[in-house]
Amino acid sequence: MTGPTGPGETTSVLDDAKAQQQAAMAVSAPAFVPACPGAGKTHVITSRHLQSPRRLLRQGRALISFTRVARDQMIRRCRQAGRADLVQAPHFIGTLDSFLWEFLVKPRRAAEPVPRLLESWAGIKATVEGVDREVSLHRFPMTLYPSQSPAREAVAWDKLDYDTRQLIEASTYSQQAWEDKILATRKSWCQQGYFTGHEARVLALWNLHNAEAATGLLGPLRSRFAEVIVDEAQDCSAADLAILRLLHDAGLPLVLVGDPDQAIYAWRGAEPQALGAFAAQLSPTPHRLTGNWRSSPVICHLASTLS
Repeated sequence: MTGPTGPGETTSVLDDAKAQQQAAMAVSAPAFVPACPGAGKTHVITSRHLQSPRRLLRQGRALISFTRVARDQMIRRCRQAGRADLVQAPHFIGTLDSFLWEFLVKPRRAAEPVPRLLESWAGIKATVEGVDREVSLHRFPMTLYPSQSPAREAVAWDKLDYDTRQLIEASTYSQQAWEDKILATRKSWCQQGYFTGHEARVLALWNLHNAEAATGLLGPLRSRFAEVIVDEAQDCSAADLAILRLLHDAGLPLVLVGDPDQAIYAWRGAEPQALGAFAAQLSPTPHRLTGNWRSSPVICHLASTLS
C-alpha cells in the first residue's frame, strides 16, 4: 500500500480501505481475499460473521484459523458484540486441526478406544523403542505427499532438530530401520485411539478419496455449513490445500483469506504457489485488502519507498 502524504490523501486512502473491507464482507463464496499486513483481516472475517441473522439458522458458518489465539479472538469479538449465538452450532469457530478432526475424521472412528486428538506426541510422552536409544516420537516430523493415492508419508529427515540428528547419526541402526520403528510406534498409539494433526490430515484425505466415507461426511458438512472461511490461508500445507480443494470440488462454499507473501510457516510445508493456483480457481478476480490499519501514514509511506 502506498502511504498518503497529506490530510486529504489520508482521508481518501482510509475511505478506499473501508470500501475494500465492505466489499470483502459481502463477496459471495467461493472467493479468495488476499490481505496485506495490517489490513484488518480478523475484523473483516468477524464482521462478515456478525452479519448473520439472529433467528435460528438451519445452516451456519465455519471460521477456521491456524492458532488458538486467532480462534479465541474471533470468539471474543462475537461475544463482545452480543452475538454469543454465533459461536454455537450450527456455527463453528476453531483451528484447522479441530475442524478436520470433528468433521472429517472423528465421525468415521470407532467409539472404542475413544479417539483423541493431541497437539503433539509429546502430550503422551510417546517414545521410539526397539533401537539402540530411546527418542521421543514428537521429535520426528512427518511429511505427507497428498498428490499420491493413497497419500504417502515419510519421516522428514531434513527437518530434524540438531540434537535429534546427532542421536540418529550416532546410532548403529540405519535410517530405514529408524523409520520402520517410528512408523510402528506411531501405529501402536493410533490403535489406542491417539492421533495428532498430521494423522488427522492423513485420515481426512483417505476418507475424502473413499467414495463411501466421503458420502457419509460431505452430506452433513454441506447441510450444516453455508460457508467455510479459512484465515491465514498462506500457511496451508500441501495436504491442507489438497483437503480444501476436495471440499471445494464437493460443493462446500469456501472463502480463503491471507497474504501469500507472508508464508511464515515454511516448515509446515506451506506452498504459496499452490495456494495461488487454488485461489485463482476460487475467484479469478480476488477481492484485495490493501489498506493498513496497524501503521501510521508516515510508516506506510516509508515502507512503500522500500519495495
